[in-house]
Amino acid sequence: MLGKLNEHYSGLIDCTKRIQCEEGLKAFWKGNGAKLMRFYSSESINYFSKEALRKQIRNKLTKSNSFVINSMSGVIGSWISLSLLYPIEHARNCLSN
Repeated sequence: MLGKLNEHYSGLIDCTKRIQCEEGLKAFWKGNGAKLMRFYSSESINYFSKEALRKQIRNKLTKSNSFVINSMSGVIGSWISLSLLYPIEHARNCLSN
């Protein structure tokens, strides 16, 4: 039966042992692939947009602090990443419920 336990777990160690015996080692990694794909796509978009923006801002502004440049490009890069991935995240949340 999926989703129903015949007997309750007595603790964390009992839970770990029973999952490994009943479902195998792969059971601990269920759903992790999708989470890793989402994480790395978000981080890569964020990093590359931040770097591209940092270069453009540095070329436009001659007298500026590197902290200001990094802060501006980081905020805008994060905004780009969130605006691109938010629809995907919203669809995932709607499908999971």
